[in-house]
Amino acid sequence: FSIDNMYLDEFLEDITGAFSPVYGNTFAKLYLKGYALDDATMEGTLEVEVSDADLGPMPLIAPLLGDIYSMLRNSIIAPENRIDISQAYCEFEIKDRKISTQNALLWGDNIAISGTGYMDFDGNLHFTMENKFTQSPIDEARNWQKTLRNTIIRLGKALGKAQLRGTISKPKWIFDYFDNE
Repeated sequence: FSIDNMYLDEFLEDITGAFSPVYGNTFAKLYLKGYALDDATMEGTLEVEVSDADLGPMPLIAPLLGDIYSMLRNSIIAPENRIDISQAYCEFEIKDRKISTQNALLWGDNIAISGTGYMDFDGNLHFTMENKFTQSPIDEARNWQKTLRNTIIRLGKALGKAQLRGTISKPKWIFDYFDNE
């Protein structure tokens, strides 16, 4: 089964019935074998790529900083100074009643988020995510918007790793502060 150039926002709106603030061109390939009535027999792979996207503002795994940034992003930060996630790629393995990945990536011009982990068929979550930021060189950071962006990046580096535990219905983030180099 494959999806070629599906609009992510339309898909999310179709399945949730609500407006989706994210968008992008989505490509996916699913290979699955097993019996539909016996999920223990299901095995396969899923590959997903999203391009030309706006997958939301950074940082995905620092909610307070992300909320502050979202407020500033839409009111005072010019588009060329934003820290947005514009691409995604992930490879999943489906086996032993789990969907797992060792290669989940989301990125934009100034940020990359990598992740590993799994979700089991009972809805339990066990993921580790890590923010990686790049700052503009000092000579480029002359206007106040770039200075603000670089300050947010420095704060984001301190909030760089997180673990997602719990369940789909009750997710729980656990943050590892000041763990980046």
